[in-house]
Amino acid sequence: MDDQPARHSTPRIRVLSAADKALLLDYLRSVARDERPCPGVATLADVVGCGETPVVRFLQSLEDDGTIKVERRTGGRRRLRIDACWTAWSGGRMRRAASVKAPVSDGIVDQARRHLMSRDHTIVGAGPGLFKIKESMQKCGAVG
Repeated sequence: MDDQPARHSTPRIRVLSAADKALLLDYLRSVARDERPCPGVATLADVVGCGETPVVRFLQSLEDDGTIKVERRTGGRRRLRIDACWTAWSGGRMRRAASVKAPVSDGIVDQARRHLMSRDHTIVGAGPGLFKIKESMQKCGAVG
């Protein structure tokens, strides 16, 4: 026997019913009215208990007929307008800090750190390319 707990599986349906579509529209309206972040497709699929594909098709049909307007920005951020109300911008995709290279060389960062320390600033390393100077977070390029 497996020691892993049974995973809850959401029942998958291929076509959204009229009641599911009305439920999604009501949900989107409440999100926009409350100015919450634009929900993702997975969240909307969970609302009606179906797969993501029918939700994507329904959202596309709403966008095509002008019921909703979706604005997209780089990094996966988006917001949605329905009934003249906009949702807040979604968070988008997060990037790993490890993949971000320091904008300046380590020598310049060390020079800036020594300069600030000579003027009684307390500097603490706060991760790759980040330093905490007098309780505020700074990027490497901003130090100097």
